[in-house]
Amino acid sequence: IKQIKPGHSVGHYSYRPRWRSDASGAGQVVTNGEIYKFTRKTLGFLIDWPSHDEKTLGDLVEYLQGMPIENQPKVWNLIDEWSRTAGEAAKAELRERIRLFAFTQRDRQRKLEDTTRDRAREAYDSLRPNDPVIRHSWLFANQYVPVSTEEIEKEGFNDNDQEADERIDKLRREAITEIWDERGFKGVKDLLAPSGATDLIGRYTASCVTDVCSQSDFIQRCLSLDGELQSKAEWCLRGFLSAIGDDVCAEVINMVAKKLSVEESKRLFVCAPFNASTWRLLDDSSEDIRTGYWKDVVPYWKDQTPAELNELIDCLLEAHRPRAAFHVVCMNFKDIETSRLKRLLHDIATVNTEPAGQVGLDPYYISKALDLLDGRVGVTPYEMAQFEFLFIVALDHSKHGIPNLESQIAQSPEIFVQAVALAFKRSDEGEDPPEWRIENPEQRAVVVSAAYHLLNQIKKIPGTDENGHIDKEALVSWIEQARQLLHKHARGTIGDQYIGQLLAKAPEGESGMWPCEAVCEAIEKTASSGIGQGFSKSVYNSRGLHWLGKGGKQERELALKYDNLADRLYHDYPYVAVVVKEIAKSYTYEAKCRDTEAGTEKRLRTPVGSW
Repeated sequence: IKQIKPGHSVGHYSYRPRWRSDASGAGQVVTNGEIYKFTRKTLGFLIDWPSHDEKTLGDLVEYLQGMPIENQPKVWNLIDEWSRTAGEAAKAELRERIRLFAFTQRDRQRKLEDTTRDRAREAYDSLRPNDPVIRHSWLFANQYVPVSTEEIEKEGFNDNDQEADERIDKLRREAITEIWDERGFKGVKDLLAPSGATDLIGRYTASCVTDVCSQSDFIQRCLSLDGELQSKAEWCLRGFLSAIGDDVCAEVINMVAKKLSVEESKRLFVCAPFNASTWRLLDDSSEDIRTGYWKDVVPYWKDQTPAELNELIDCLLEAHRPRAAFHVVCMNFKDIETSRLKRLLHDIATVNTEPAGQVGLDPYYISKALDLLDGRVGVTPYEMAQFEFLFIVALDHSKHGIPNLESQIAQSPEIFVQAVALAFKRSDEGEDPPEWRIENPEQRAVVVSAAYHLLNQIKKIPGTDENGHIDKEALVSWIEQARQLLHKHARGTIGDQYIGQLLAKAPEGESGMWPCEAVCEAIEKTASSGIGQGFSKSVYNSRGLHWLGKGGKQERELALKYDNLADRLYHDYPYVAVVVKEIAKSYTYEAKCRDTEAGTEKRLRTPVGSW
């Protein structure tokens, strides 16, 4: 079928070797005549297909423009012949494909001939099903329905405009009215099976079922459906209950719930509107129904008041569904009471009972929640630091970042040492303090990952004040305390490397020297090879992703930059100068490698005869 598809065709040919002449098919060209002959033969196979059905005929209609004019009537004749014995459901499927091909906005782009549109109209009319459910099922197949051009009266009308939605709304109302009048609930039931928008069916059916007794009967009938139709019937019921109004809905639910079993009552409440009216009805229900409701309900945001938002948080947290609660309130953090917001954030990170992937956590909203929580009365910087550690991965590259956590680390080397201890094992056979041990393997893996992210994200140099000035004495004291604790807990080597990595993020000094004077003096005083290695590694990695030019020009420029920095440092900070000089040497070596690669590539591209 793709051989007759209209439009451009692109061929992806096998790669021909540059240095060999034995490529299979090299130099062979397919002519337009061969393409035409092949396509006509293919078209003959398609038209003479031994057992046409609604799918194969729909394919031929969809690609009608790829056929010669003389072959197009054969397709319509095949449809006429097939329709004499086809079932109504099959006719409806082919009829919809003809409508989409010839009577929607797409046909304007195709610029169909009048003859083609006339034959399409004849086939469309002849395929009209007698059963109203089958005839109107296209209106409820999906949420969005392309408007038929024959329904458009105004010149230049766009089917994305509000008028198009109103026109489809009118057609759907008329269709449901006809189905309900002729078939009643059985018609609605039959309409549910092929539908991909069953909530719409319920919503439009509400306009036909207006008295309380009929509404009660409709609800009970929906709940009685099981098997493959159960889920669709529940979504239909959701649409129905949302359309009949809160006051009437509460009255009907209260009346119907008394006639149902516990399981059916729970399903009914789950389908009811997600608001306080439904929750007040739950107050008079049994504990099993209330518990089951908050466990299974699909929560959503719909103009809830602050009191409703706080209530749903409490109930969903009690049901161990913090992510579902967060998903509902993420647009209204300012309306959430402080203690609830703190508990919500804590449970999101620590409660792991919701199915994986059911509700995602957007890092943007995590950052936004922490922004709103930061600075509130009753929230300490230490608590904020704890939250930032819990969401360290989500806050990577976020607007909020980890300012409180960085400040805590800058003030307390013990926190830095604990992060190193959580991320890396001891270098001896000793044991860590009990409070550092995590027995649960899953929790330990999460904490190890968070600690590793923390060590690579922190940028604030210890001893930095609010103006960005670094106190040399405070920095040296912090490093000395951290190193003592790291050696005490057998993480001296890896700890020194991460101290060096942190110091590499220092700003320039007042004189323009990098790193700044306070950091230079701290490195010089310790003269630790581990700190030097971590410093060099961090500088090298800070280059990040970059485009490589031909040869090692870029690397030579970097080598020259760090050579000049080392020359400036030699007199006052000889050890720091040696560390920076090693960075320059690594770039010099890399430049030579790039030069070698460029030379090799140039030789390989040169034709053999010109060597």
